[in-house]
Amino acid sequence: MGEADNRKMIADLLKQAVRGDLKVPIDASFALSDAASAHQRAEERGRIGRVIMLP
Repeated sequence: MGEADNRKMIADLLKQAVRGDLKVPIDASFALSDAASAHQRAEERGRIGRVIMLP
C-alpha cells in the first residue's frame, strides 16, 4: 500500500468512527481494580477482540 492508500484508509476509518459505524469487538471487560486479570487475559492466546478496563 502506498501513502495515498494509507491516507484514504485512515480517512474512511475516521468517517466510520464519527458516524458510530466502527465496531470494535470486545473479548472481556474488567474493573480497573482487577488490572492484573485484565493484563493476563490480554496476553492469552485465542482471544478475539479487545480487553478493556472500566473505572
